[in-house]
Amino acid sequence: MSYRNNQNNGRCHVVGKVYGLVMKGTYFVRTAKFLYETRNPDYWHAFNLLASQALEILPKSIIATDICLKENSKSIQFIRDTIYKELNSLGHRFDDIFERTPELKERLHILHIKRSNMSGFVDEFVFTIKNEKGNKDVRIKNLEGIRYGAFARKEDYLVYYSKDVADFLSNVMEQTKNIQLDMINKFDHKFKIQP
Repeated sequence: MSYRNNQNNGRCHVVGKVYGLVMKGTYFVRTAKFLYETRNPDYWHAFNLLASQALEILPKSIIATDICLKENSKSIQFIRDTIYKELNSLGHRFDDIFERTPELKERLHILHIKRSNMSGFVDEFVFTIKNEKGNKDVRIKNLEGIRYGAFARKEDYLVYYSKDVADFLSNVMEQTKNIQLDMINKFDHKFKIQP
């Protein structure tokens, strides 16, 4: 097997790992929705934790896909390092993550994202979404707040279930998959070998 084939197989392996990231976000969404359906207060924290993680991972998987496609001629290690550096630099800040994925933001009809720390006891991001009835706010817990509660830098004590969050998660999951499929199809079309 030639070096070129090893490189191509390696790139496929990296793309497979990006797909694993997509699937992880998808499983987080499905589990959060399952917990929402139970309405069991024992699962409030898990619901909010999974929602926060899914909304971080799914857009980041778009960024990783973009890097794989744009840097496809580079070494496997370069692609992996670039993905790691980019995703790590965004942290858990939804406003920055969604600014880096404008097509997702547009497809979800997000007008703006703002971090809110109401009265020092709720730490969340507010997604203002345009819909047919006007604008709606969807509140997603900040990851640190939901994990550490009173011991987070910005404390968070309030947990709850929200149909708006469950519906938003489904839409993010669906649109993420659509965007990635479009990206891959455009890439394949661009490099399609003509007979």
